[in-house]
Amino acid sequence: MAGHPDVAIGFRSVVRGRMSYVARHLMASGGEGLRVEDGRFVFGWACEGRNCAKDGLFLGYDARTERFYLILLDEGDATLTIPPRGAPWPGVLARAVLAVRPDIRRLEPERE
Repeated sequence: MAGHPDVAIGFRSVVRGRMSYVARHLMASGGEGLRVEDGRFVFGWACEGRNCAKDGLFLGYDARTERFYLILLDEGDATLTIPPRGAPWPGVLARAVLAVRPDIRRLEPERE
């Protein structure tokens, strides 16, 4: 998804200086692949070493609003969160992250 021409430019600007680390996760063999929900949300986990909860990248995209949602985990710490933690996320994306990392409680789903 991150390499798709319609998404790549916006994605690069969102991850800024973390692009090489993010790219390493995207090329890793671990993860679950992409899912599509509600005909608008595309998302999935990419994991280096197959441990998404420790070293994983969650990438979500809302095709309606053209907005990215991303959490980059490095040694278990969320080192990059877009939008910033505490900002509302669509419920389907928040649930997908919390299914892998239920301890990330500052991730708030939007009211549906």
